Amino acid sequence: MTVICTICLHGLDTPPEDLMLERRICITECGHIFHVLCLNRWWRSIMSQTNHLQRHYPCPFCRRNFRFPFVFQIYPAFQNPASEPADARIGDLEERNLQLRTRLEIVNRELVSTKAALEELKVRGQGGKPKHRDNSKDFKRDASA
Repeated sequence: MTVICTICLHGLDTPPEDLMLERRICITECGHIFHVLCLNRWWRSIMSQTNHLQRHYPCPFCRRNFRFPFVFQIYPAFQNPASEPADARIGDLEERNLQLRTRLEIVNRELVSTKAALEELKVRGQGGKPKHRDNSKDFKRDASA
């Protein structure tokens, strides 16, 4: 499961390129999680559009207003998918390998069957071309009538 910053839509473990050196993550009072710099940029853009005396700090996700911008930095531990136990990954890979081998066997059988059918059609075609009815006589007969 990937948790994303709903401002930049990047995973919290992979910030956007312009934030690569800044990986701090924060949580608002309402419980929504963002990159610290994304939230600061968003609030700055909101503050530039509002009256100084009526400032509130809305959550970018749920829009709940706060009088003060209280956020808390959090320190989640992200698990790298490659750090799964090797036994679990080996079992999954062996199962996938079996599925692919079974599919390959089916496709190979279909290929052999198709090649055989193609050869049979070629042999029939080499023995003599299919006879077509000569319609020119019918045409001459109809024309003379």
